[in-house]
Amino acid sequence: MANKSGQMDYIAVQTPPESDTGSPIHSSIDSEECHSESPTGSPQDLGMDVDMSASIKVEDSNLGNLAVAYGMLDRSRMVLCTIMMALLVFNPFGLLVNTIGDDSSDFIRAEFTSDKHIRSILEKNDDHAFQWRDWIFSSTTGWVVNALAIFFCLARVLVYGEPIVQTRSKSAIQFWRYYKQADFDLSKGNYLKAVTGFRFALDANGRPLPTSRVDKGLSITWQIVRQVLHRVWIGKWLSRFTGGFCLDAERRIEVQKTSRDAAVIYHKLHQLHLCGHGNGGAIYGLRMALTAVNMAEISGDVMSSDMMAEIYVGLALRVKASFRSAFHFLARYYLGRARNIIMQGGSHVPVSLQWLRTPHGHRYFLAHNWIYVWSDSMFSSLSNTAVDPICHVVRGFCEHILERAFHLLVLPGGHTDKCDQEAGVQTADILAYLPQLVQCSSANGPDPVSQWWASVVGVATYWLLGEDEQAEEMYSRIETLPKRLQDTEDPLPKAILMAFKARQAFLKRQQGIAGLKHSLKLCNRAGVLLRENLNFSKLSQPNKTMQAAQLLVCDWLLNTRTDIWQEGVEYQRRFSSSSLTSASQVESFQKDLACLRAVSQQLDCATPRVFLHEATLRMMAEASPARTQQLLERSLRRRNHTPSIICSKDSSETLFNTGYREHATALMLACKHLPLPLLSSPGERAGMLHEAAKVLERLGDKKQLQECHQLMMTLGSNVFKC
Repeated sequence: MANKSGQMDYIAVQTPPESDTGSPIHSSIDSEECHSESPTGSPQDLGMDVDMSASIKVEDSNLGNLAVAYGMLDRSRMVLCTIMMALLVFNPFGLLVNTIGDDSSDFIRAEFTSDKHIRSILEKNDDHAFQWRDWIFSSTTGWVVNALAIFFCLARVLVYGEPIVQTRSKSAIQFWRYYKQADFDLSKGNYLKAVTGFRFALDANGRPLPTSRVDKGLSITWQIVRQVLHRVWIGKWLSRFTGGFCLDAERRIEVQKTSRDAAVIYHKLHQLHLCGHGNGGAIYGLRMALTAVNMAEISGDVMSSDMMAEIYVGLALRVKASFRSAFHFLARYYLGRARNIIMQGGSHVPVSLQWLRTPHGHRYFLAHNWIYVWSDSMFSSLSNTAVDPICHVVRGFCEHILERAFHLLVLPGGHTDKCDQEAGVQTADILAYLPQLVQCSSANGPDPVSQWWASVVGVATYWLLGEDEQAEEMYSRIETLPKRLQDTEDPLPKAILMAFKARQAFLKRQQGIAGLKHSLKLCNRAGVLLRENLNFSKLSQPNKTMQAAQLLVCDWLLNTRTDIWQEGVEYQRRFSSSSLTSASQVESFQKDLACLRAVSQQLDCATPRVFLHEATLRMMAEASPARTQQLLERSLRRRNHTPSIICSKDSSETLFNTGYREHATALMLACKHLPLPLLSSPGERAGMLHEAAKVLERLGDKKQLQECHQLMMTLGSNVFKC
């Protein structure tokens, strides 16, 4: 501990038990498994230099004379800062200089005015000369003395207040023993032992943690003051000379390495506290985060850029977690510093931080808050021993991207989150999210769950775009359901897999009628799983991603059944045969339609789908076409607000709202299957197909757009006249 004179005391560190060096636990610390399970990696990965060749085998007799040079305690630093502020406020040196100046002036005047002749000469210029001299002597000298005193105080706390630990000293060996043991305990989930080990490592590093309330309060105050000094030029300049102004290069590097090692440990203690594994409140966490930033900034180039960015992100997370929104500008500031490092890092930046480069990732970070506790999720996986808050943030961002991609897929054009500034309407816009999904799924190690969901979104998007070759490249990924999704109680993943197989079997159409029947069987199995999922989701409120996934299953099933029915109608017209639609096919369609109604109760934007498929069901059952026309009009009324499905002049003003894919499908179904007497207006069918083509072109659904063009050609050349 620092004494009253401000000099550093030398206190020997307790030697750990000798069993640590030869125990099985210690020997396993250097194993590959320990380093792979560590949440932040090995010391070498963190940019730390570990000389283990001399760390364990050095005899105690050679180390007995070495000791730890403890740095100034934070309370001693605050005492000097208080003295410095007192010098600025009360200006005692100025008062002293003024007093000395007045006495000197009186003495000089007395000597030079003893002669009457001189007195008569000086009477004219006496006041002006001595007033100017007094001002120079008092003001300038006083401020110079104050500036020198302040400089010496800042140099004492910022330059000469840090401990120096030599690489091969006993304290360095003690430090790495404690650090590696704590890191091993951390990888095994022994968080209390890890915290204790990190505290011992800080003691060996010459930076013991404060224990009393007064020391804790002075410590957090000093860390704030130091961070403010680092933001101005004087703090940055003095930090370059940490350890001494005349220190040689080798010793200066040792000081920087000591600061870097301390920054890493403070950062790990902050991570543990943020994840709920540590004592103390928000002030303790803020102190750990600020100390980590301060130590990292004075370590200079010795600190790796990725760890520096991670420490800045950790402080930004602490501000968002512990303070009100009025202080969140600080989180934006430190996130900006981290992003600057990430932008300059190029390919050397770890995957867990690369998503912060994107504008969407930046907006997501600023707009959301997280709970750093492990929780089960169907859409991503994370180890329950992960204590890195960034892992939880990356997981949340991955699920956010997946939710956004799902909603663009099934509900194009709708806002899903407050950080989404613009809504995409092009189906191809979804492809921009796929690389981010793949990147985030590998940030915390391979995540087969999120990769599987990304493949589902990718295949569905490529199907809409008519790019079947790209979709086929992802078939094998979907067919291999991750074990975690196989073992889950929720049957939604299995329902998606079965609906995918049904849609895939229809698109191939390699076995004619037999292939269509096989596709219907798969639709029936997927429908059963979907109904089980809806019953299961009644126990808890499903999130937006789950609702969008349920809606995707409904789309695949109902669209596949509709396409199979239309294939049967074409076969009936071509060969003049009887209807191929069976009662069981209509009944299965009704069951899937009931599932869609249940989903639409949670998603109001899915209501146009209900009207569309109700009209399709009536067409399949050959019911009254008048009622069918009314249902089709109801699916369009949300968009055009017109009493008929005839193309209108004002339709372009309200053309692109939610449900426009159903709008185009309803127009095509009406032109294709409604009787001609219901479409008796001149050019009505041509206008309907023209509007459908315009909607599909805006959406980017190339496959359905091609079908619309084929329908135009089939109905004759008069379709192009409106």
